[in-house]
Amino acid sequence: MSGADLRPRYAIATLGSAGDLHPFLAVARALHEQGEDVCLLSAEPHRDEVAAQGVPFMPILDAAAHQRTLQHPGLWHPIRGFGVLWRHMAVPAIDPTVAALRQLCTDSPRPLRVLASPLTVGARLARELLPLHLSTGHLAPMGLRSCEDPMFMGAWPVPRWLPRPMRQGLWALLDRSKLEPMAAPRLNAWRLAHGLPVLREPVFARWLHAPDQVLGLFPDTFGPMATDWPVPVYCTGFPLYESHATPPALDAALAAFCAPSPQAPPLLVAFPGSASGGRHAALAEAAQHLAQSGAARVLWLGQAADDAANAPALSPRVCKRRWVSLAQVLPWAQAFAHHGGIGSCAQGLAAGVPQVLLPSAYDQFDNGARLRWMHAGLGLAPREQRGPALVAALRQALAAPRGAPPPDVTPSRPGAPNAAVQAVCAALSGG
Repeated sequence: MSGADLRPRYAIATLGSAGDLHPFLAVARALHEQGEDVCLLSAEPHRDEVAAQGVPFMPILDAAAHQRTLQHPGLWHPIRGFGVLWRHMAVPAIDPTVAALRQLCTDSPRPLRVLASPLTVGARLARELLPLHLSTGHLAPMGLRSCEDPMFMGAWPVPRWLPRPMRQGLWALLDRSKLEPMAAPRLNAWRLAHGLPVLREPVFARWLHAPDQVLGLFPDTFGPMATDWPVPVYCTGFPLYESHATPPALDAALAAFCAPSPQAPPLLVAFPGSASGGRHAALAEAAQHLAQSGAARVLWLGQAADDAANAPALSPRVCKRRWVSLAQVLPWAQAFAHHGGIGSCAQGLAAGVPQVLLPSAYDQFDNGARLRWMHAGLGLAPREQRGPALVAALRQALAAPRGAPPPDVTPSRPGAPNAAVQAVCAALSGG
């Protein structure tokens, strides 16, 4: 084959919400803009957004399974939530993912390089069946097991004084009592059916991470980086996705509401995201209190913006929108309250705005601890996410000085990939 024939092709695979999609879409878009042969594999509801960026798309989860997962009442439970993702999203996508990667491998003799999120476990299984190079991309440090601080078991921080042997015992107990019974039987049955041996190592402690390459899609300045991660990790920075090269203009009413004024109170941007209704209601109540007392103007964003039961009432100091780009409004904000997802944390860091996190599950508690370590925000414990404690945390953020945006946290736009996206592309290509 000629040199051109040896150029690799790329597959980017991810599952989850739009927040889980966007960093991987930023990478796929950059590869496409470089003239590379790339395809993005994800859930069917993401097809249109991927296509809008010019990237070819292959579905690996149907719309019904995707919606069933995101609407499951246990999704945001700090312990049971991951089981919901595993049973309703990760497992149903195994066979479609392997089939899609097999098709890409057989369509061309050119080598296939795959970047996959840990939840896209079909890519990890395909690595043992097909001639491909696999990189696991972790959006947040929490996906990499460590006995160092910060360490969480669900919503509960492990005391700093607890010795390492006991911390190791906690991970072993979690594996033995929950994670291995949940994952190993299904994976081993699949492996045996496809001529592979059963797993001899814990699924989440080690096997889930690709043997070829593991990327941390976050900067090594995002809190303390562990020295005991189970695999070598190359931290690239945040692939902070923006859909437009030039952001669309804000509507006149919103621009006037957000614009700073000596006579106006500071701006609080409240984005409860996809967290539970209880947190929506608690944040709405606190935001309403601050607006009525004249302590803040409140811009309320997200899917509950038009839900009167879970959003503050309209007033001269409250503006509600279903969605606007955070990159457009956070530079005007004095505080940013959100659910603690890694994408929202990165947006807050890029704007240098003090953050208040209302975490409920997954990486959110760990993200909050890291922002506190960086003096960039507060991650609230469950007992602090309501009433006077929440109001006090929001007041503290509104009074805090804005920070300088870290130089390694910048948006990645069409035609202008940020340094993190460029680093991921180089790592995937072997550069």
